[in-house]
Amino acid sequence: MANELAKALCGFYADVGVIQQAAKSNYGQFADLPTVLSTVLPALAKHDLIQSQTFEPGLDGTTILVTTLMHVSGESIVSRLPLILGRNSNAMFALGGAITYFRRYALLSILGLSADVEADLEDYVEPSTPAPVAAKPVKPTTGQKPKTLPLSTEKGPNGESSERDKVIDSIKELPKEQAAQLLQDFRSEFKVTGTVANHITSQTHAQFIADAIKSLAK
Repeated sequence: MANELAKALCGFYADVGVIQQAAKSNYGQFADLPTVLSTVLPALAKHDLIQSQTFEPGLDGTTILVTTLMHVSGESIVSRLPLILGRNSNAMFALGGAITYFRRYALLSILGLSADVEADLEDYVEPSTPAPVAAKPVKPTTGQKPKTLPLSTEKGPNGESSERDKVIDSIKELPKEQAAQLLQDFRSEFKVTGTVANHITSQTHAQFIADAIKSLAK
């Protein structure tokens, strides 16, 4: 990365505010595009940074979203992402939805930020029809009773993942079959229904997940 752009991004990270996850979807709360823009644009401008998102045709007839992060010095980063259109009888509606969706993710990605759907864990790891699990059943190891303190949701000073995010990421890193088994055991242990990610809130939950992952590694 070019020097002036890198320096400006350091200042941007120090000043950018928390991106509020106020919008709602079928999978939980998230930050929509207007919220992301209203949060990041003032901090970008303060550090002589601007972003633009344009389109260009792909070789196979697709539409490419071109996201550019520029510094007034002329240094820039460019990201290209092909749009994937959903199945909808109204072609323009499908295109508009894809543009909004991909603009949000591309902008957050090029800035190194996250404002994702809180409850996307099951969407990532659980197949629609659970596959047979060849590995031995996940059972957390016994030991000292874990603390019941809440998991921190505060990000680090340089945007590092929060304590809760790290626990959720540890599940995402598992093979899908093992992650699905872990989620099933979590529901059984803590008597929860619905999205597991919404219920991972305490040190007790974190310890259960850590012990289960250790069992899978044996």
